[in-house]
Amino acid sequence: MPRKQPSQQSYAPPLPQSHNLVQLGAPQGSNNFLCKDALGEERLVEISKPLKRMKGLIVMRGDYAVIRLFPIVPEENSKLVGEIVYILEKGDVKEWKRAGECPQTEIRKLWG
Repeated sequence: MPRKQPSQQSYAPPLPQSHNLVQLGAPQGSNNFLCKDALGEERLVEISKPLKRMKGLIVMRGDYAVIRLFPIVPEENSKLVGEIVYILEKGDVKEWKRAGECPQTEIRKLWG
C-alpha cells in the first residue's frame, strides 16, 4: 500500500492573516528556530510535524519560510509563537519577487 503524499497547499502571495513570511535565523535547540520578519520582529518558531516527517528536508539558517502563528493565549507563558509550515525554494522566491500583491518593502527587507 503506497504512502499518502502530503497535500500541496499553495503559499503564493497573498498569505492568510495568520501566516507570515520570515527569514530563519539561528537554531535554538531541537526543531526550533529564531526567525525575523520584514518588520524586524524576532520570533521563536518550531518545525511543523508534516515537515519533520519529510525525508531529505534540510532547514538552514538564512532560508526563507512561511510560518503560522499560534492563537494568543494570555495565561500561557510559552516562548514558541508559531510553526514553520513551508520552506521557500528558489522558484518560490522568484515568484514572491515578481508578485505585485506582496508589499515591496517586505521583499526588499528580506531579500535585499
